[in-house]
Amino acid sequence: MRGTSVGAEHFSLSIQAPSPVLVGKSATATIVLAAKSPFHCNEKYPYKFKLDAPGPGVSYPSSLARGMSVRGAHGSMGVPFSGRQPGRATVSGTLYMSVCSADQCMMDRRHLAVSVQIQ
Repeated sequence: MRGTSVGAEHFSLSIQAPSPVLVGKSATATIVLAAKSPFHCNEKYPYKFKLDAPGPGVSYPSSLARGMSVRGAHGSMGVPFSGRQPGRATVSGTLYMSVCSADQCMMDRRHLAVSVQIQ
């Protein structure tokens, strides 16, 4: 399922997750960051996704996902979660990120959320 999509001046950002997810099974939501020219993803920035408190349908192995795979203008990060009970659930949190050009580095944070069906 697709979740939040952000279109900003220097980047676009989205989150998506598989759906449905089986109760008791692990899954991974994927965050995708695309810098807009002349910007690129900052390979030295300590990217992190601080998860919101889980709702009744999901659990997280950690409240913080770290490390974005960066290749030039593109980056991606996996956010692990598990289904806990049947129904609709949300995986959400705040991504701390950075994109740079030759002249400047922009740091930002954005709230992202994706809804998943747990079976």
